[in-house]
Amino acid sequence: MSQAYNLITITQSGATAGAIETAAKSLGDLSTDVRQRQNGTPILEVLGENQSDILLIELDLKDAGAVRELEGLIQSHPGRATLVTSPQASVQDIRALMRLGVQDYIPQPIAQEDLVTTLKDTIANISKSKNAAESTDGKVITFLHTCGGAGATTLALQLAAGLRGNGEASVGLLDYDLQFGNLGLSLDLVPTSSILDVMDSGSRLDPSLLQTAMTSHRSGINVLTAPKVIYPLDAMSASGAVSIVKTARRTFNFTIIDLPHTWTNWTQPVLSASDMVFLVLEPNVTSVHRAQKIIDALNNLDLENLPLVLVANKAEGGLTGRQRVSDAAEALKKDIPITIRADSRDIEEARNRGILLKELNDRSGAYKDMQQLTDKVLLELRPDLQTASATRPDHLFTRFRRK
Repeated sequence: MSQAYNLITITQSGATAGAIETAAKSLGDLSTDVRQRQNGTPILEVLGENQSDILLIELDLKDAGAVRELEGLIQSHPGRATLVTSPQASVQDIRALMRLGVQDYIPQPIAQEDLVTTLKDTIANISKSKNAAESTDGKVITFLHTCGGAGATTLALQLAAGLRGNGEASVGLLDYDLQFGNLGLSLDLVPTSSILDVMDSGSRLDPSLLQTAMTSHRSGINVLTAPKVIYPLDAMSASGAVSIVKTARRTFNFTIIDLPHTWTNWTQPVLSASDMVFLVLEPNVTSVHRAQKIIDALNNLDLENLPLVLVANKAEGGLTGRQRVSDAAEALKKDIPITIRADSRDIEEARNRGILLKELNDRSGAYKDMQQLTDKVLLELRPDLQTASATRPDHLFTRFRRK
C-alpha cells in the first residue's frame, strides 16, 4: 500500500480488540485506534469527532437503538467504509446491514486470515473509489427491448465482454428488470446481493457501496443483478435509478444497462442519462411496429435527439434476410446500422451453460456480428482509441487508459 489509511475500531470484547491490533500490524500502512464501548453507551459518544477511512464496530444486532445509531453514522459520513462484527447474524441481518451501507460483515469468532483479507479488500475499494471520484468520463450504454425475446439481454452481455477486452477497461452491467431480469443467470453467477441493496441508498450510495452489491464474473465484468423474487417496477424511484447510473459512471469506464421492456416512471431519466441507446428489434412486422411506438414515445418525451442506434437482431441470412432489414429501415424511416444474424443454437447453448458466446464459439457468425456493437461504442464514445479488427477486440485496448 502506497497510501496510509486509518482505522477506528469500537469493540465490546478484548478478543476483538486483540484480533484487530494483530491484523493492523500485518498491514503496514494501516494505523488503528481501538476503543472499548460498554453496553448501552452511545456509539457516537465513544467515537467522538474523530475522522477515519475505516470504522469497524462490534455490535449486538438485537440492539435496535445501536443499529439505528449505526445508520445515522453511515449517513453522516457516506465516504467512510464501515465494517461490522457480531457474535451472530442471520442472512436477513447481513442484508439489512448492507442496505444501511455497511461494506462488509465479519463473523465471530474472528478468523485472523479472514480479517486481514477483509481489511485489504476494504482498503482496495477505498483506493478505487478515490481514483474513480477523480474522473467522471465513464460512458453509459442502455439497451431497449421492443419486446421480450428480442435478444437485447444477450447483446448487452456480449457488448460487456467486448468492451472488457483484455482487462484494460472496467465494465459494469446493471440489470434494471426488477421482475424478470436474468443477466446473473445468463452468466451462471450466484449473487449474494442485488439491485435491491442499492436502489434506495440515497446519499449513502458511492462507488464502494455499489461495487459491494455487485457480483464479479470471471471475465472481470461486474454485474448488479436483478432480485431473486419479483418486485413491482415502481419499487425503484426515478431518483434512485438515476443515482445508480451516476455512481456507476464514476466507477466504471463503461456502464451497460439492460432495461425491462415495460416502461416505468424511471425509463425516461435513465435514457436521458445515457451516452448511447441500442434499440433492439427483430426484422418482422410485430417488432417493427413496436419499435415505431418506442420511437414515437421518445419524440413525445422530447428525446428525439437521444443517441439512438437501431439493431436488427436474429436476421436471416441471404438476400431475403437483407431485404427484410431494408424493409424495416424503410418503414421506420431510420437507418439500421447493425444487423446480427440468427444463430439460435449457439446462443441458446451459451445461455443454458451460463457462459459467454465467445467462450463457446468465437467463430460463430452471430458472435462476429456482435463485435459491431463494440466497434460502434468505441468509435462513437471513445474516438481516442485505435480501431482494430472487430474479431480481435483485445487490440482495441492495447492503448486504453482512463483520461
